Amino acid sequence: MMSVSRDAARFLAPDMMGSPDLCVSATAHVRINAPVDEVYDWFCGLDISRVLNGYGPLPGVERTTDQTGSWTTPRETRKLEMSGNIRARQEILIAERPFFFAYRVREFTHILNLMAYGAEARWWFESAGDGGMTLTWTYTFWPRSFVGKLGIYPVIKTIWHRYMVVTIRAMRDLAEQEIHN
Repeated sequence: MMSVSRDAARFLAPDMMGSPDLCVSATAHVRINAPVDEVYDWFCGLDISRVLNGYGPLPGVERTTDQTGSWTTPRETRKLEMSGNIRARQEILIAERPFFFAYRVREFTHILNLMAYGAEARWWFESAGDGGMTLTWTYTFWPRSFVGKLGIYPVIKTIWHRYMVVTIRAMRDLAEQEIHN
């Protein structure tokens, strides 16, 4: 059973300052044929540049830098360096092994910073009871205004969502290969 409910995790970072009513979210799910605790540990140690490769106009992560800690504890941070000379900062909000992991992304160095305060990623790791598990990823953007929401809504609901589906499937494939070997 998950220790963080979907409702309780809905708005993890009210300090984003934007109205929750303006938030735009997308969600992707995948089944992974590996034990939930092993997938969680693998996930926390994952070099995200291996799976966040960009999609259409969306940048890929080239590397992470300035990471504090082992990326398993709230308030740890790291910087993302993405294609197109784009940067952002991630901070862990909640890490409850092996059920739930959430982080915020802010300080974008491109146009998204004009439209949104940032984003939150939430990951649920749910045991399937048969040795496998389901991974659910929800990404929520916090627009600065209604105009910002109008600008990002179609991107999040189409291109960004497809990016998430491609990414979570790549994660599944890597996790199954690396955990079983």
